[in-house]
Amino acid sequence: MLYSIPLNCMRCSVLMLLGAGWLAAQSQPAAELLNPDQTFADMFAAVLLGENPDGGAWGSAGKYIEAASERSSPQPLAIQRILQPGINQYHLLIVPGFLSACATSRLVSAPVFKQAQQHLKVRHSVDVAVLQVPDDSSENNGMLIARYLLQHANDGKKYIVIGHSKGAVDLQLALQDPAVASVVVALVSIAGAVRGSPVADLAAGPDLVGSVAGCVGKLGPSLQSLRSDERRAFLANHPNPSVPSYSLVASSSLFDTSQALLATWGLLGAGVPPEDGLLVAADGTLPGAKFLGTALADHVAVAHDFQKSKFLLFFNQSHFPRTALLEAIVRFVIADLDARSKPGDR
Repeated sequence: MLYSIPLNCMRCSVLMLLGAGWLAAQSQPAAELLNPDQTFADMFAAVLLGENPDGGAWGSAGKYIEAASERSSPQPLAIQRILQPGINQYHLLIVPGFLSACATSRLVSAPVFKQAQQHLKVRHSVDVAVLQVPDDSSENNGMLIARYLLQHANDGKKYIVIGHSKGAVDLQLALQDPAVASVVVALVSIAGAVRGSPVADLAAGPDLVGSVAGCVGKLGPSLQSLRSDERRAFLANHPNPSVPSYSLVASSSLFDTSQALLATWGLLGAGVPPEDGLLVAADGTLPGAKFLGTALADHVAVAHDFQKSKFLLFFNQSHFPRTALLEAIVRFVIADLDARSKPGDR
């Protein structure tokens, strides 16, 4: 935290400059909103600099979200207006990705969005839960998710569901059940394996992924669900979103890719095209989704914190403001859903 008078003044000036683009967007009908990635970048900047839920010193939002770096000076007024609305209107369910059970184990201890879960519960009274699915096919995991949602959506409060990596694919399968879709207001993918991963297409995929993860799960059915041909066939048969959808992708350079991901980062093209060490960024957008932007981090760092884990040596680039990221996503989705519901908006 920055407490000196000069730094406080500087921070106030920055905060006063935030949000003009966001405020201007709010004056337009929702159907006319342009550049959702820029609006999201403004929200992320407001959360990061105005609330700083991750703690510590992070610097500018442009270090973490690509669209934020495109603006030399984010504009006036609205940090309080961005942060003022409540965000506990919906339940929040997070489904982590492939081999995430390994990250959740006592040995590794890096659960998905761990600090963000606590922050949203304590600071914003959000009912947030993580459903840890096993390493299995997306069809089987989709049925588990569907069962969970139908069992828990019994208080009239609907769900925003968020999937990281394969979790996004598992959620897509769950939402093919109209009864499940009826209790969900939005689907968000974060570095989602929407069109599969070239790593899963390789004959050596199981060995590569096993070495990346540091543990071996039920790789066969999981990797089959992550194959590019499998995912593209699904999208061809299901071209329309079941619920309003939102996607954030990730992209990392050589210098912000963890040691454990460097081999697959190189196989995917060494950052050309943009990729995060396990997925190509262009393959991470859900059908019909609003594109929230690109997180400048590797595939693991956007969701898991290894800073206090025994595996920090392997996942050594996990310093990323995940709590600010998740809160900004929830704020954007709720604001967008509210805008969609206004009379005259599409």
